[in-house]
Amino acid sequence: MKISHLKYAFLFLGFLALEAQAQKFSKDLWHRGEVDLTTGETVAGFVKYDLENDNLIYKNGNRVRSYNATRVEAWQIADEKTKQVRYFFTLPYSTDGSSYRKPTFFELLTEGEPYSLLAREKVVEQVENLYDPYWFGGRNIRVTVQVDDYYLIDENGNITFCSNEENEALATLDNNDKVLKKFIKVNKLDIVRREDMIQLIDYYNSLSNQ
Repeated sequence: MKISHLKYAFLFLGFLALEAQAQKFSKDLWHRGEVDLTTGETVAGFVKYDLENDNLIYKNGNRVRSYNATRVEAWQIADEKTKQVRYFFTLPYSTDGSSYRKPTFFELLTEGEPYSLLAREKVVEQVENLYDPYWFGGRNIRVTVQVDDYYLIDENGNITFCSNEENEALATLDNNDKVLKKFIKVNKLDIVRREDMIQLIDYYNSLSNQ
């Protein structure tokens, strides 16, 4: 009986490994979209993007072009994975804290005042515990996941990194702390999820404009 359970556990872990290898993220797919170039030209076709390297590939028929952020003003896609229309803009930003701000791709998640919410997605490896009663409580496995780095942009174009850790995010917003904490608790928000972070920033903006 124990052997059969162990065999099942190993098979299950094997299926998880295969599923992880087969997993596709939005950045791995081609999406129908449009790209606004700095030359004033707009090209339409299919787009594959790489936010971590600020690069995208455009194709239409036999025409294939690669563009970095210095050549693109904005772009939008109909995401094949999420089935949502997503909007991206090139904005000057310093990634190392220096005064030099280089053209950088950001996705616009929600627009408002005093802050609009931007994001840059990335794919990372995390260690998760897979519970298995036949393996002394579980096993740690490595999984590849997509996560968001959040940024706030004000009406003057200043961009500020905003952590997805609740206390750090509230410190960045630095206002209505107790009200925002109550809002997070009542609505059971986890601001690691982009839809929850959008809800929080929209609420913060509504308070600021009262």
